[in-house]
Amino acid sequence: MGLFSWLRAKPDQQVASPDVVWLTRSAQVMGIATRLQELVAHAGTKSAVLLVPHFLDNLPSLEAIAAAGEWRDFTATALAEDLARLDSLSSLNETHRVEILVVERHPLRSRDEAIVDFARNLPCRSRATFHMSLDDALLREFSGEWTANVLRKLGMKESEPIESKMVARRLAAAQHQIESRVGRELPASSTQEWLELNAPPRS
Repeated sequence: MGLFSWLRAKPDQQVASPDVVWLTRSAQVMGIATRLQELVAHAGTKSAVLLVPHFLDNLPSLEAIAAAGEWRDFTATALAEDLARLDSLSSLNETHRVEILVVERHPLRSRDEAIVDFARNLPCRSRATFHMSLDDALLREFSGEWTANVLRKLGMKESEPIESKMVARRLAAAQHQIESRVGRELPASSTQEWLELNAPPRS
């Protein structure tokens, strides 16, 4: 049985969901695994899942999640830049549904928008959701420790994510600012390395 052959759902408009923000990286990984359990448990949703990082350093943990549970037959992992080359996408039609869980934001907003465009252009119902943690290099770049400290003071628990418009706005502004000053882009295997190579602090 192919990755998407089990899916049967009424076509609907594709959407990009609000960002999901976790306090820590470990909480983020556990949260994604829990989301996969929910998708499998609610068989009526008939959703297959793509776990997508922008950078190679996040791929091994996603591959471990994908292989660990009862969802392994309905889950695939791929770098964002490789999404269009997945063989399992060739059989999609309007009866299918695809959940795309992206585990980080790219420093360049255009790279994130490319994933949303990819979801929008699939011939089926689809949704792209970006999962981040306050440990992420990009979030540390623009918020430091203050965001995590404020959220903890407000009672946020590590196991409970938030969908914060404030964080989303500040992140988008930071991404656009970075994009405006990046010239020739050098390849990197992590967000931290990308920032060091392509957007070092201004002197």
